[in-house]
Amino acid sequence: QSGQDTMNALGAILRIDPDGGDPYGIPEDNPFADGVDGLPEVYAWGLRNPWRFSFDSANGELWAGDVGQHDWEEVNQIMRGGNYGWKIKEGSSCFAGVPCEFGWLTDPVVEYPNPEDASVIMGYVYRGTAIPSLIGAPIFADFYSGMIWRIVWDPVTAEPSAEEIISNTGLQISSFGQDDEGEIFLVNYDSGGIYRIDPLTEATESSFPTALSESGCFDPSHPDEPPSALIPYDVNMPLWSDGATKRRWFAIPDDTTITVQEDGKWLFPVGSVLVKHFFFADSSGEVPEEELDT
Repeated sequence: QSGQDTMNALGAILRIDPDGGDPYGIPEDNPFADGVDGLPEVYAWGLRNPWRFSFDSANGELWAGDVGQHDWEEVNQIMRGGNYGWKIKEGSSCFAGVPCEFGWLTDPVVEYPNPEDASVIMGYVYRGTAIPSLIGAPIFADFYSGMIWRIVWDPVTAEPSAEEIISNTGLQISSFGQDDEGEIFLVNYDSGGIYRIDPLTEATESSFPTALSESGCFDPSHPDEPPSALIPYDVNMPLWSDGATKRRWFAIPDDTTITVQEDGKWLFPVGSVLVKHFFFADSSGEVPEEELDT
């Protein structure tokens, strides 16, 4: 119940003045600056597990994602003295059947369901120049789905009204960053990689083959046989593949070599091709035509 306990620092956004005292000062306009009805440090409360919050670099507005427990993930615009409902509400819904129609609770700006695994990750309000359509939009993501959304503003009321998917990354996004130009970066928890959100570039026609017969890796008239340019190889310990037999070949670009590293691993040059052919042979050792699977 710490979210509704203003005497508890958990489940709250705290605001202090690091230069105003020892070890810090309390801003005079904090809701409980006098410490009577709540901790002097508390700025807003009723949150379950805020994961990342950020200030809009243009106007100082504070945005936070709040990770739900069972059903809803939410994004909140944090206001001084705001009570964001936990554990009376999860998102804008009553939690655990407890009555929750109280006017003093602040519902999230947007929310999305948590049917299985979900964990909202708050980003930044976009203030860059590379993607004009995102300017002024709060950006957030989900750790499990890898989706990135922007919050869309209602042109009539000038209020945030809905969320819109801007990318399905397939990444485990754990945090965001922002550079001096307002461009937004994200962190992939799985690899530790850092990615920048860039505008879509104009699609170009791909020359990548869409069929094995176009790849040059097999003779179109005999799909179970490779062209002569491929070099056959085998492995010391083949893996079990449900009874299938495998053949293997490779090719490297002209005038290149394979490097054997100190740990014994092979480093193939860029442009190398490795081919593995799975097939089931009958009792005679022949491969039935209809069972070829390359």
